[in-house]
Amino acid sequence: MAAPPEGVVTYGEAASLLGVAVPVVRGLVAHGILHPATEHRNGFPKLLPAAEVQQFAAHYLAIAVVAKQFQLHGGPLAFYLRESGAPLLAIALPDAGKGHAFFLPRDVAAEIQVPTRRMLKEQAQRRIKAARKRRWLAYKLTRENGARHV
Repeated sequence: MAAPPEGVVTYGEAASLLGVAVPVVRGLVAHGILHPATEHRNGFPKLLPAAEVQQFAAHYLAIAVVAKQFQLHGGPLAFYLRESGAPLLAIALPDAGKGHAFFLPRDVAAEIQVPTRRMLKEQAQRRIKAARKRRWLAYKLTRENGARHV
């Protein structure tokens, strides 16, 4: 998307440029990564400097975009990348309880090996199994400690 001649874009245009939803752009503004171009006036759209949005897009790639490109789900991919030590930019969404949006630096994105669906599924199954073992161990220890004090 080319920037308008005024050098500003709406939140919706910024979202389409970044490949994310408008709430993610609101989160970027709330975290001070993007800055509003002017004061908001009632009845007019909020504007962002187009150059600032394009500069962010040149440096970061949304995990949702990578996931869509490889036909994966964004959440498990973000978890996999976080576990592998990839430097992710996490943006808390301003809407309560909506979670985070994750961005990956473009230079890192060019070098990473994107996992397959099977790899993500196997990793999730290992995490579930390990969590079950931890819960069982905690239950067993609680039960043994309770029996000793009776």
